[in-house]
Amino acid sequence: MEARSLELSDPDRDALTVFRDDTGIWMTCTSGDHEVTVGPLALEPLTRWFAATPPQ
Repeated sequence: MEARSLELSDPDRDALTVFRDDTGIWMTCTSGDHEVTVGPLALEPLTRWFAATPPQ
């Protein structure tokens, strides 16, 4: 599988990167000099959660 990523940032320049590869989903949050990465996470629970969450 080809790896895919989504990068988002807020006005304070904090960032969220969501990365998908063969092992699952990885999420990295960055704020200034601090960074936290979690993963691999299973794709199915995230897909169900996004599908059940109405847009605001």
